[in-house]
Amino acid sequence: MRTILIRLAAVLILAAPAVSPAAPATAATVGAVRAAVDNAIYTWWAQPVAVNDGDHTWIGSIARLGTVRVSRVHPATGAVRTVEMSRTNRPDDHNAPTIAFEAGQPNLVVFYTGHNYDNVMRYRTVDRTTLAVGPERQLTFSGDITYAQVLRTGRRLVLLTRVAISTWRYRVSDDFGTTWGPEQMLVDARGYGQVYVVAKPEPGNANRNLLAFYGHPVNSPYRNVEFARIDLTSGSVERLNGQVLGNLYSTAGPGLRPGQMDPAITPSAGYKVRLLDIGVVGGRPTIAYAVWNGSTGAATYKTKMFLDGAWSTPPWAVPSGDPFGYDPATHYLGGTVIGRADRLYTARQDNSSGTWHVEQWRWSESQRTFVLDRELLRDARLPLVRPYVPARAGQTEVIVQRLVSYTGITSYDADVLVL
Repeated sequence: MRTILIRLAAVLILAAPAVSPAAPATAATVGAVRAAVDNAIYTWWAQPVAVNDGDHTWIGSIARLGTVRVSRVHPATGAVRTVEMSRTNRPDDHNAPTIAFEAGQPNLVVFYTGHNYDNVMRYRTVDRTTLAVGPERQLTFSGDITYAQVLRTGRRLVLLTRVAISTWRYRVSDDFGTTWGPEQMLVDARGYGQVYVVAKPEPGNANRNLLAFYGHPVNSPYRNVEFARIDLTSGSVERLNGQVLGNLYSTAGPGLRPGQMDPAITPSAGYKVRLLDIGVVGGRPTIAYAVWNGSTGAATYKTKMFLDGAWSTPPWAVPSGDPFGYDPATHYLGGTVIGRADRLYTARQDNSSGTWHVEQWRWSESQRTFVLDRELLRDARLPLVRPYVPARAGQTEVIVQRLVSYTGITSYDADVLVL
């Protein structure tokens, strides 16, 4: 049953919180699903799309018709309350929102964009207790934007977005989103086509953040995955050897060019990669990715880890299975995500049976590789994709999307499962 959204006031185009019970797994889904957010999808490139908050977990999503939403989930009971941010966005999983959270603040700040169709970052507050939604506010950038990613230390927010497909720029707030500084340049990859970054805090230290950069596997000639660290107090952007590349708080920003950061992954000739996640495993910076040969070759999940002062590839390698929907050359795969406590989660299809599996792996320091802990979920009928570990330790370790259908980024029917 799809969540029913009750309008609070038509003039505000916002919905009052709607409550839905835990959705049971489909007959083909086997595993413990603690809660489900109906009619919901998110993207890899919104960070963070989910946040733990005491007994609850906040999850941002976009619905089939383009409604941007935030849900508060109570995993212990399966209860879900959902509010609307906007009904004016187009249906596109790239338009999923990101959530700024600080335990001392009464409100979340929720950011959302279009997909290359205007230069406006929109955002609202959501009261963590009542779920009351504040008025929409807007920030403009110098070109059409896609994605929102937010880093935080204290009340300082660093809001990143992709501008005109080849640059990543940001604005800074020192009062948790009340006022904002000017647009600045983080990565300038003009001439390299469509590029991506992932920026996430190191576990337990919101001041120290990890940054990875790479080019689209089809729409960019840039094949390497690069890596850096960002200190949100000093603003320093550094390679892992401590070499300073620039500063967030300089007038123009670091303006990093491809090739300046650590070359963590350099594929062999003919090979392509899809960056899936970054994090810390065994106290070491780690990258989760998929690699394949040629345009539509079979992909394998791997990791790169900064071991003993250099990037190396542990022996762990797992076939991803076929991509789900969309253009096979882009390799929209089930996905891999780095969890807490040195865990790794994979979503993959067994091509021989067609069954999708979500599995938990753990790092073995003695073996210097990942070993399988357990299967969390499987579905013989529907794809289980894009596992995601919510920011902050709490009630939820991982969420995953279950796709009823997915024929493209603007045509989908999905729900989000809390495991």
